[in-house]
This record gives sequence, C-alpha cells and structure tokens, in this order.
Amino acid sequence: MEMFNTLKTIFKDKRRLPTVIMILLFLLTVLALLGFIVYQFVKPQQTVKSVDSEPIIVDQPMLLAPYTPFPDDYYINRPPKSQWTEEEKERWFTEPEGELLENLHDTNDSVINHILEIAP
Repeated sequence: MEMFNTLKTIFKDKRRLPTVIMILLFLLTVLALLGFIVYQFVKPQQTVKSVDSEPIIVDQPMLLAPYTPFPDDYYINRPPKSQWTEEEKERWFTEPEGELLENLHDTNDSVINHILEIAP
C-alpha cells in the first residue's frame, strides 16, 4: 500500500511527472536494446539434416513453352525510317487544329524561350 501512496504523490506533483515519464521511456529503451542484443548472440543452433540424394537422370526431352505469336501491329524491334509511307501517314498522323494547335504553339515558344535564355 505504501508503494501506491508513493506513486500517487509522484504523479500528483506536476513538475516530477515529465521526469518520471522520461526515465521510464529510457529504461524501456535500454531493456529493449539489451533484449535485442541477447537475442542476436543467443540463437538456437539449427541442425542441418543431410539427405543422401541420388543424381538426377534426365531421360525425357525438355518441354518448350507454347508459342504465342505477336499481333501484326506489335514490333519487338524495327529499323528506324527517315520518312513515313503515305499509308502510315494516313493511319497515324493527325493534323493539329484548334486548341491542340495553340497548345503546340505555346509549347514550342516556351522551348525556344528556354533555349534563348540559357544561350550566352
């Protein structure tokens, strides 16, 4: 009962409370660190069981994965071309107009201004 009274007096005094909390946190940290160090050095020894295994003999041919062809418009690697063909141009190129053209103009202007600003 005396211990509870002592604890009550410690926690009633507002000036001692932060000190007591800091001491408790410090002690818990030190205990956790000691526990971690002890755990690292006192590990149970693992026993390794040696199994007498027979050598693997390959008596069947290897199986290949099923071949799945790529779609027609998918290229793994293609040689670069200097120009598009008319067919590619009609398929892929869209003429910029309206807001897209204005955005392209603004982007080009900002790139040019950036280059001119850093030029000597």
